[in-house]
Amino acid sequence: MRVLFISNLYPPYFLGGYELACSEVVHELIDRGHEVLVLTSFSHVPAPLESEYINRCLELRCFHPLGTDAKFIEYNRFEASCSNLQNTYEVSKAIRRFNPDVVYCWNLYGIGGLAIVDLLTMVGVPWILHLMDNIPGLLLNQTAPKIHAIFSRENYDIFRDARIIAMSAHLLSEVYDTTGITFRRGVEIIPGWVASRGLLVRSTYQCEGRTRFAMAGTIEAHKGVDLILQAAAHLLRQGLVNFDIDFYGSGSIDHYRSMAIGLDLCNHVRFLGERKKSELLKQYQNYDVFLFPVWEREPFGIAPIEAAACGCVPIITSACGVAEQLVGEVHCLKTERTVEALAETMRAVVCRQVDLPRLRQAVVALVRSDLTIDRCLDRIEKVLEGERRNWDQSVLNDIKFPLLIHTKHYFARFLASKVEAINTE
Repeated sequence: MRVLFISNLYPPYFLGGYELACSEVVHELIDRGHEVLVLTSFSHVPAPLESEYINRCLELRCFHPLGTDAKFIEYNRFEASCSNLQNTYEVSKAIRRFNPDVVYCWNLYGIGGLAIVDLLTMVGVPWILHLMDNIPGLLLNQTAPKIHAIFSRENYDIFRDARIIAMSAHLLSEVYDTTGITFRRGVEIIPGWVASRGLLVRSTYQCEGRTRFAMAGTIEAHKGVDLILQAAAHLLRQGLVNFDIDFYGSGSIDHYRSMAIGLDLCNHVRFLGERKKSELLKQYQNYDVFLFPVWEREPFGIAPIEAAACGCVPIITSACGVAEQLVGEVHCLKTERTVEALAETMRAVVCRQVDLPRLRQAVVALVRSDLTIDRCLDRIEKVLEGERRNWDQSVLNDIKFPLLIHTKHYFARFLASKVEAINTE
């Protein structure tokens, strides 16, 4: 099977799990004998010579400082979500040359995603959208309805009729709440996964009377870093000092290091910087508990699954996406997203009121059976094969087709400029 991937970012330049998961699927499909081409944007991160199946021909219009000029910001927002003419042309060229059996779309924000899915629909090539975030909301809610309707069809039919893979029902609820979209063809829920082969599992807990907590991810408020530090300060005020917390990741480290100093946590907290996933997977076996008091809109959360595969028991926000896969008090500990609730859960662990070995046994069994990359890739491969069909390149080869792409882009851009002028009056 010939699979064309489209992703705004692709390692070595990545922001988080979305891009890493995309690259893992690419490599797994190649290992399974499929032919793959990846269309993505330029990566400024130093890396060895890349494989020939990666084509960094797309322009990226987000995730970089844009200055303060309102017109420039609006222009980039339009090209990020609605239409980037060069990117649409690049996708059309890739389809013509590669002749894929199916196009596999990942995060399309930043590369003119609406025009891209519009192109795929007009051409008639089978395509699938893999949701690990609210991509329909990001694409549709950046511009006025009369602008994006040029690409999204009436009542957002271009998404309603799409074949969708999503990480969680929680994510689908956010898509509906922000766009009103329900997917007519149904959705395949495929959660996050872990490559668990060869990973060691923690067998003993709270050695030498200390509890070792870990957190990995972006060091920012939405990941719960504030909550963790404030909850740790609560423990200290209660006279509990036999715990340590290690943070892995990049972000506002200086800010949170200062916060930890102000809360007198210097002897309990370390910020250890960013690590490769392979290194983190080796580190998790050294920790008792993984802290994940993430914001409620988290679509899933792969880090606690990876930690759990190594026997590091997760504490997670009750309402986030990964909570759908883990049962509280069976596979993990669930908490409301407040300092008091998190502090109480951590206190129970530190005071040995939680049977960590029992939780470990259940969560390791679950993750290493149902949430492995092999199991999830079997399901992804089945969806791809199910969409595969013969399709006709006649539309794509029509000499007037580039004119249609051109006209749609500039008509939408014209309407956007009128909206901008009205907004500034």
